[in-house]
Amino acid sequence: MSASVYSRRGTQRSIAEDDFNFSYFDSSESIDRNPSSFISPANYLALEAFALEQPNETPVRQRRIREEHETRKRFVYGNELLELRSKVKSLKEKMKRMRQQGTKSKLSELFQEIKTLLVRDAEYMYGQALALTEQARLENREEVAQKYFQEGKRIRSCLPHFSIEGLWVGKYGDHGYEMINVTYVGDTLIATKVTGDKNVPRGEISFTADLRPSFHSGSAALAPIELSQSASRQWGTKGLMRFPGKGQVAAEGYVNEKWVDGQLIMVGEEYFSFAWLPIGCQIFFGRPSPELTLKMIRQCNEGMAEKGRAAHDLRTMRAYVSKCLEVTEQLLDDEIDGDHFQ
Repeated sequence: MSASVYSRRGTQRSIAEDDFNFSYFDSSESIDRNPSSFISPANYLALEAFALEQPNETPVRQRRIREEHETRKRFVYGNELLELRSKVKSLKEKMKRMRQQGTKSKLSELFQEIKTLLVRDAEYMYGQALALTEQARLENREEVAQKYFQEGKRIRSCLPHFSIEGLWVGKYGDHGYEMINVTYVGDTLIATKVTGDKNVPRGEISFTADLRPSFHSGSAALAPIELSQSASRQWGTKGLMRFPGKGQVAAEGYVNEKWVDGQLIMVGEEYFSFAWLPIGCQIFFGRPSPELTLKMIRQCNEGMAEKGRAAHDLRTMRAYVSKCLEVTEQLLDDEIDGDHFQ
């Protein structure tokens, strides 16, 4: 197995978030990005092992791709986004001090500067679109609400944490490598186990994450994880965005199951991790190769057969994986229902 997937298990004690060790991001160990082990989401559907057909490039799809490209150019990402948010925070603190001191002469200029910066932040603008959509609907202005809703949908497609649908693989400690399928219900990410273990079996939810913009959800945003210089060079960013979530834990036999606080951490656009904070457990996830995907599902079904359950044949496996992949970006319906992320 490639070194691209990592896990960390701590002691079975309750720990505070500040105590959680993120030092593995500073690891000097090289990261294997061999495409034979992991492939990018953009190429994920070209899997001949599953005999999946590429979607036709219809005029509607071509227009949507152009619109998404134009929308994406409006915003900044990575280090630029981190610097933008840091500058906005500094300007807001300056405005607060000026109000306290009764200095109002330059407040308008500062406000305009902040506004100019914020329109480059896709997450902020997505939250604005949600708020404006709700307000217009409360005022029974449905036509205006639809305009804001469509704008929000376009902006949402530019956010990396809303673009990780599909199959991922991570190492669940002593249980070994397991596969999950990521989907979205509204602005909630849901990771369901495609293969499972003795504690949380196949078909159960492994973790969820609340991806609503912080000011829209009414909760404070989690600060990015700051990386050292060496880690920044390795991962191509000075900080890693993270989002609050819930992870499921259970005793063997899937008993005494419960949800604990967790965090989804975006590691570039090719990886992410999830941390079960109270038990000090963190798992890295990467895209599986077609060979690994088929192998893991086959092994899972062989295990079920040994327990007296009906094993799925290759055709059933293909159908199951195809169903999982239908939620990935290239297979999103051009006429997707507007309720998809309400």
